[in-house]
Amino acid sequence: DLSCGISNSPTPVSVTVIPLPTISIVADHTVVCSGNTVNLNTNGASSYTWIPQGSNLTSISLTPTSQITQTIIGSDGTCTNTAEILIDVVPYPDVSVNYFPGPACYASVITFTAFGAQNYTWSPAINLTSTSGTLVSSVPLLQSSTFTIMAENVNGTVSCINQKAFSVNILPA
Repeated sequence: DLSCGISNSPTPVSVTVIPLPTISIVADHTVVCSGNTVNLNTNGASSYTWIPQGSNLTSISLTPTSQITQTIIGSDGTCTNTAEILIDVVPYPDVSVNYFPGPACYASVITFTAFGAQNYTWSPAINLTSTSGTLVSSVPLLQSSTFTIMAENVNGTVSCINQKAFSVNILPA
């Protein structure tokens, strides 16, 4: 007999499939200005580990300065699963302004150029021919003046603003 005592009839085996826990992460914001706080909450398991923080709480707060992918590992005691969420970070503008001429003579028109942001708003409007854009000009200036530029970086509905004041000295007539 070539079967060597092995039966050709299969022996039934019972297999229990345990579903993975369904883990989710909820963020109060998925796009923030650099250095602002993001609160994250998780659910779907009985124990958790946030990566890379190592925290085992259901909620954590982050203060990202660049884009991050936050991961959570959740366990129901038998099986584990993971979830991820991407947090985009919008930098605050590092605005700089150049102007010409400098020093300026009495009744000079000054041309201002801004760098470091997506959008610009200039003030005071009374001393400018335009109040928005990278390049603006003054009206003829009769005295030294202080100008303010509001620089903005935007991602969707998140607007990160930085403001800078600077003075233009006018030489006496």
